[in-house]
Amino acid sequence: MQPSYVLESPTETLMDTRIGKSRRNSGHGVVSEFPPQQRQAPLRTGLAEIGKAFQEGIDSGPGHTADEVFDALEEKYSSLIHG
Repeated sequence: MQPSYVLESPTETLMDTRIGKSRRNSGHGVVSEFPPQQRQAPLRTGLAEIGKAFQEGIDSGPGHTADEVFDALEEKYSSLIHG
């Protein structure tokens, strides 16, 4: 037996808009309403955005090590605490 889910608004409203109330009683029914291309599109978009962010980081020039960043933060906040 497949589990049933109770959705709260605004999720319920979104699901009603996307697939209607007829087949929302099973997880498989919800997934099968969307064609594979539509299910994969957000994944492709997300991967493209991640790739773009990585490239922007590379193009921005040399970075700082975590130690450098944490040392600077420690110095900044220690001076605030200790005056």
